[in-house]
Formats: sequence, C-alpha cells, structure tokens
Amino acid sequence: MIPLVLIRHGPTDWTAVGRLQGRVDQPLSELGRERLRTLTLPDDLRTWEWIASPLARAIETAIILRGFVERLEPALIERDAGAFEGLTRDELDAEVRRLSLRDGLDWCPPGGESPRAVMARLKAFLPTLIKPTVAVTHRGVIEAALALSTGWDYTGPPPVRLKPGVALRFAVTGANLVYEGPVG
Repeated sequence: MIPLVLIRHGPTDWTAVGRLQGRVDQPLSELGRERLRTLTLPDDLRTWEWIASPLARAIETAIILRGFVERLEPALIERDAGAFEGLTRDELDAEVRRLSLRDGLDWCPPGGESPRAVMARLKAFLPTLIKPTVAVTHRGVIEAALALSTGWDYTGPPPVRLKPGVALRFAVTGANLVYEGPVG
C-alpha cells in the first residue's frame, strides 16, 4: 500500500464568488495565499514526493505549502466543465434544469467530462505511484478519488466536505484506492 494525500488547491477569486473554474487557469487569490500560509500539515509529508496538477492554482498551492513541486501530473488536472466553465452556482443550477441533466457518474456538461471519465483517468494514474506522494489537485479529482474509494455515486453530496485546502489521506494498491480520512 502506497500512502497518497490529495490536497485541494487554495481559493481563487472565482472560488470566492462561486464561479465554476474547470480548466480555466485561475491563480490563487491573495486571501487564498494567506489561508494556505496558515495551513499546518504533518512534518512527515514534507519528505514525500510532491506532485501537482498543471494548473497555476495547484502549482502555487504546492509551492506555498512545501516550497517547490517535484513534477506536474496531467492526470490531476481539474474535471473539464465544458460549456459550464465560468458559470456561477445559480447559473449552473439553471442550466442543469434547462438541459434536464441528472446527477450521477455519467453527468456530463456539454463539451466537458463526466465523473466516470475522471475516475478512469485517476484509476490509470494510480499504478504509477511508487512512493508516498502528496498530490495537489482539484475538487473534481478528489471527488473521483472518493467515488473510487467509497462507492459514492455522485447522487447527493460527497462523503467529505471539500473546502479549498482540504487534505485527505488514501492508500493505493495498484489501481485501487482506500479512503483513510482527513489529514491532521
């Protein structure tokens, strides 16, 4: 079993107004940077390999928390929100109702990516891990990890609240993932 900690990037200006970022490359907000500087992680995580999504908000989060990132990992990029990128929560809810989209693993915004697709991307990535790893990533990837490890099917809220900066511990065996709980 290989330990894996997934950390959600810090807040951006879009996070503050409830705007869906998807793959739009938003930097952290000044408030996001300040919040990350107050986050305390266990010392042993500093000796693990640190990887990040290639989006600026994830890279900057890793740099604030550790000082550097060892490599960027495309499999950790945020779920593609397609035509819904940039919408506020209210606008998104209206579009979902208008298009009669439903919750679940195959829910897919126009031109975007379904949770099932993110899960497949993550499942293909997991066997590449060979040592304890901290991965700075996004809500959509962490949701996929929770779905893989707990059986959550995206109908209803995730089993864990995924605030910016949240750190969750998993154990990896091949392409299998076991959720162990929050870090700290």
